[in-house]
Amino acid sequence: MTDEVFVGRTDELRRFAALLGGLPARRRWPRWPRSPRSGEDLAGAAKSYVVLVYGLGGRGKSRLLRRFREMADGGLPDSPVSPGRVRSVWLDWEDAQRDQPSSYAGFDGPSLVTVLDALQRAVIEAVRADAGAATQAGEVFAGYRQGAARMPQYAARFAEVIAQSRQAGSPVTSEDAASLARTGASIGLAAVGHPGGFAGLTPGQIGGTVQALGHVSEAAVRAVTGKKPGEISAEEYALVTDPEGELTRRAAAAVRGLAGRMPLVVLLDTGEIVGARAWAWLRRVMNQTGPRVIWVVGARFETEADAGGDSPVAQFGREIGDEHLLRMSPGRFDDLMISEFLAGRRSGRSHTGPQIDVIYRFTKGVPLAVSLAAALLDGGVPVEKVCEESGGGHPGSV
Repeated sequence: MTDEVFVGRTDELRRFAALLGGLPARRRWPRWPRSPRSGEDLAGAAKSYVVLVYGLGGRGKSRLLRRFREMADGGLPDSPVSPGRVRSVWLDWEDAQRDQPSSYAGFDGPSLVTVLDALQRAVIEAVRADAGAATQAGEVFAGYRQGAARMPQYAARFAEVIAQSRQAGSPVTSEDAASLARTGASIGLAAVGHPGGFAGLTPGQIGGTVQALGHVSEAAVRAVTGKKPGEISAEEYALVTDPEGELTRRAAAAVRGLAGRMPLVVLLDTGEIVGARAWAWLRRVMNQTGPRVIWVVGARFETEADAGGDSPVAQFGREIGDEHLLRMSPGRFDDLMISEFLAGRRSGRSHTGPQIDVIYRFTKGVPLAVSLAAALLDGGVPVEKVCEESGGGHPGSV
């Protein structure tokens, strides 16, 4: 939508305001250590609240997210928080894709590291103006960055270790090889630098070999890391055997630690771009960032009624839980909302009731269509010409 006119969505704004107003008061929490012990810092941690804004394109989801951001920044008269009390983080996946198109070109979407790197950059950018917060952000994300930096090295070592498993007398077993191949494929390593699969294993063979990640022997982990017995920490073992769990844990620990300084509202827009696998990783993060973080997701997701039990909306419900999930699906504009929208634009043009009825019937109340029609009306094009049909119910030449 253009001209930044906002109308309606009263229920959505009320629900978000209640959630925002319930964020714990500002206070400083102890900083997380640079390399927290695996599982210790986040074991039993409270979930964050998640607001899921979904529906068909053109319904004003992005505009609603921007309104939520204004509210979180204390920029609206009825905001429940004062300016500066909450820090908002904005990540538009469409922008991320435009900046790194090759990283989002795979059939399954971006890799785990691509997704979490984008989140890290957005969080750090949001606090850059606060020197103290920026310094802390660099510190709390250090553990994640160290782990993410090892992934390309591990990808190459996975292929070598899998090849070793075929040699007679190798301490690396075929079960180790299958688990490592499955692990690499699950986080996108098989698609980055190994288009043919790991050491001759095709993606189909990898998927059919192991349905769930199994145990990986210490010998295999030593072969991947190049370390001797007794030198492998629990965190590094987890990084080799379960990088999804370990890297999402580290990213969540960083966000949670920074939120101890100031509550965060993390807004993720155009979520349909990153795909189901990325959202599974991000939900892991959301479930570990605690009560001082609110996540807002905007995506062109189908409803459960249209897509069934495997829809993204249903997956959010199962993994986040109804207690921490607010679902919002913006509807169409009615006559009154269209009238208020047009009157609030810079042109200030007023329209009669019959003209509003014509605009409503032509646009069917779809916010994007109303916005496009409004742009023509601002330019002086008559309502009858804007809403002219060429035949068969299709828009006219204007």
